[in-house]
Amino acid sequence: GPDGRGLAAACQGRDNIVTLHSCGKALGASGALVTGPRTLCDYLVNRCRPFIYATAPSPLMAVAAREALTMLSDEPMRRAQLQERVACAGRQLAERCGVVPSGSQIQPFVIGDVGRTMAVAAALQAR
Repeated sequence: GPDGRGLAAACQGRDNIVTLHSCGKALGASGALVTGPRTLCDYLVNRCRPFIYATAPSPLMAVAAREALTMLSDEPMRRAQLQERVACAGRQLAERCGVVPSGSQIQPFVIGDVGRTMAVAAALQAR
């Protein structure tokens, strides 16, 4: 989506949209955050304190996630470069391995047989 906001951007302006955003992998941090209407956020803060405080990110992870989100918004060339790399990897996998490109950064590579899968995993780990 625009500015790296994904599907949530398509929902902008609609009432009562609740979204869950993972801060792992793409943002290079850990944890997640929930966004939604002010009423929901107030409810969660006032009624779910044990959950919030048991799962709260460290201040360092909160800053890392915030800075990563800022980079996503401020540096569109990084997203464009990533999309180019995803497309290139998809083409190469299709040509060399017969894998159907997913169009996403997550590309399943189905081997099928458990024994063969474990052998491929061992070979990759040895590299």
